[in-house]
Amino acid sequence: MIQGLNCEIAVGGERYHVQTENVGDNLVTLIFKGGAVVARAKQTVGAIEGPSRLDKLRRLMRSQHELMINKLHEGELVPITAAEQRQVDKEEKDLIAKFLSEWAEED
Repeated sequence: MIQGLNCEIAVGGERYHVQTENVGDNLVTLIFKGGAVVARAKQTVGAIEGPSRLDKLRRLMRSQHELMINKLHEGELVPITAAEQRQVDKEEKDLIAKFLSEWAEED
């Protein structure tokens, strides 16, 4: 499992948390304000194979993470819709279930 990226930033006097995770074959970036998701980006990367797999994933994650931070600073984010919020909720539940399953297998 590859560790995600997380940072706190201030824009226009508001504080945001930016989180990018590898979820299955997707990279998902969520931007939170006050605990609520206000924007997201999802990129399908497919199955990356080979010895440099983790390095490729890290580069793609960093790129998407930085792109979303730049969009936030530039005021170019599109607010998340109710349907997207439901999808985010489902993906978060799936990610937690996957983590717990992998964690249980380590014991």
